Amino acid sequence: MFGTVLLIVALVVLAMVLVLLEILTPSLGLLSIMALGALVAAVLTAFIEVGPVFGWALAAGCIVLTPVYIVLLVKWLPSSSLGRKVFLGRAREGSGEGTPKAEGLETLIGAEGVAATDLRPVGKVRIDGQRIDARAESNMIDIDAPVRVIGATGTEVIVREIPADAGAETGAEVPAPAGESE
Repeated sequence: MFGTVLLIVALVVLAMVLVLLEILTPSLGLLSIMALGALVAAVLTAFIEVGPVFGWALAAGCIVLTPVYIVLLVKWLPSSSLGRKVFLGRAREGSGEGTPKAEGLETLIGAEGVAATDLRPVGKVRIDGQRIDARAESNMIDIDAPVRVIGATGTEVIVREIPADAGAETGAEVPAPAGESE
């Protein structure tokens, strides 16, 4: 009788360990099925070897306490020393700003510069001595071609090539080629 009760306790503990491992590892439910099998084996052993009263008591206990155990485990585990090693921490305040240079690109709309690389249609432009990621509005723009910023999205500016005769017509000075290629 004592050996049977010890077997039942061992099966319940095994089920608890398997549920813990299911939370910690991606077993696609295999460990959960094994835990359920251990609980069923414990209840059947209780019915057959000890008696129906103990069997029903164990079945009711498993039905009520298993969800409680899982909820407590999910709440307790991330704050435990094991959980801190296994789970990701909370996001830091102010995170999500992975592109800090994206702020302020809107201020460059209307600015003129030169293509630091070929834009086919993405490349780099040099505006006020800064190399900035850029996307050509349409077609491709050759290196050292004068460009004007017409928009900004995310981490890049949208540029349009300034025709060579546009500076002569308006009297505006066309930016000189960068001369540097980085």
